[in-house]
Amino acid sequence: MRRNGTLLKVRATDPATEQDFPAFCRQTGHELVSSTRDGETLVFVIRKR
Repeated sequence: MRRNGTLLKVRATDPATEQDFPAFCRQTGHELVSSTRDGETLVFVIRKR
């Protein structure tokens, strides 16, 4: 994630990531574009700021 606007898609199975990724984005200034669930997998899309 080098340039502003770059999108990163993260897939996780740890339930704690539901709180971790929004907090990470708030602390770093990145944008949490989406947060969805695909069965047991959580899917996050983050835009670099």
